[in-house]
Amino acid sequence: MLTIKHCDRADMVELIGGVLEAQFEIDNGYLLLVTEGNPHEEALYIYFLDSSLEIKDSVELSADYTPGILSNVSMIPPNKIRFSFFDKSESWSAAVLHRPKFHFLGNKYPVKRKHPFLYKSWLEIKKVLNGTQNVGIHRIPAPFKCGIRF
Repeated sequence: MLTIKHCDRADMVELIGGVLEAQFEIDNGYLLLVTEGNPHEEALYIYFLDSSLEIKDSVELSADYTPGILSNVSMIPPNKIRFSFFDKSESWSAAVLHRPKFHFLGNKYPVKRKHPFLYKSWLEIKKVLNGTQNVGIHRIPAPFKCGIRF
């Protein structure tokens, strides 16, 4: 478990994972990328926290016996990020929707959610097709400190 704390507040949040890899402040909260810290069988956890630091949505990107290294992380304003994980030549995007969508059944492998049937999601995870260009990309740091809690 990873415990993060907002620099300007006393609030703390516990997340699955061990390493806070990237953090972005977006229009309606924060987007956090957390890994286990083991590149041989890695999982990427993407969290959307609202401005009161409540976890509104989370998703796991992982595949059994498949290495994963997070790289090429960039922000596409206002509420989207792009990154590479399993292979540097392929890209993924994670977008925070303006309002949640209801879904029936889960996401397609390797995207995993805790809610297997009917659920409300704020995060939309997609594999980016080749040839898609990154436009208006820049990093926006978010004010979190973290510590590992045993």
